[in-house]
Amino acid sequence: MKSRNYLWLLLFMLTCKTLLAQTNALPHARSITINGERITFSNEVAEANIEVKILSEKNVNKKDSLYQELIRQFPEDTLKPSRMHDFIRSDIIVSYLRENDIANCARYVALITNNKQLVNALNRIAWQLAEQGQNLELAEQLSKKSVDIVNSEINNPVATPYITAELAKQRAQGSASMCGDTYAFILYKEGKYTDALQVIKPVYDNIKTKGGAIALHYVQILCVNNDYEMAKKVAETAMMVDNVPRELEVELKKVYIKVNGDEKGYDEYLSRLKPIAKDYE
Repeated sequence: MKSRNYLWLLLFMLTCKTLLAQTNALPHARSITINGERITFSNEVAEANIEVKILSEKNVNKKDSLYQELIRQFPEDTLKPSRMHDFIRSDIIVSYLRENDIANCARYVALITNNKQLVNALNRIAWQLAEQGQNLELAEQLSKKSVDIVNSEINNPVATPYITAELAKQRAQGSASMCGDTYAFILYKEGKYTDALQVIKPVYDNIKTKGGAIALHYVQILCVNNDYEMAKKVAETAMMVDNVPRELEVELKKVYIKVNGDEKGYDEYLSRLKPIAKDYE
């Protein structure tokens, strides 16, 4: 999910785009209609105006209508697709996800051309389906596609005028953790425990902070694979980092009982771990 700061930066850029267009006083103006309101602006101002309206609109159907107006008035160059339009399409996907409208999510996913936006969109949809326990076969397909894209970018990083190939590889590696965790979690939900373990282990091994959701999922997957000793070690390590998931204590108690035979001494054991955790919730 995009951060709030990123969204504010985007809105700032759109504002600058509008002001620049107004300052240039372009001689050719055009008139557009947005939700019944007729507005005449220069091309750049008109395009930025619709973009801002899409991002600020709460109703997903209105978002969709505004997007159709955007591409009608400002069709993309097929040889140079608009990254801004891709971001907007991703924003609409998030709105459809809130409505649990997977069909329209898929419709917009098919329009995304930028790999980073595509990976994020695929991962969002797959994760929501996994959390709901619905249509897991589709979730697996979408998640696997995001993993394949990221792995391709890691193995074949491409430099751009703005980033080096090494930086592109590092960014792809960051996405690999997110997508790999989602993929492993879906396999776990499907009962494909061996496959899930094969996916989650390298994801866990490659993250710097051995905690959070990835550690939780690793513990859960280790448990269903009957490796309780390793699950206990992973859970204990996860207790020592920030943002300890509440579910981790539940899993830790299960693991403790499996390893020790009963829960005798667990409260004392947990009390020694809790002060270590920086942000226990």
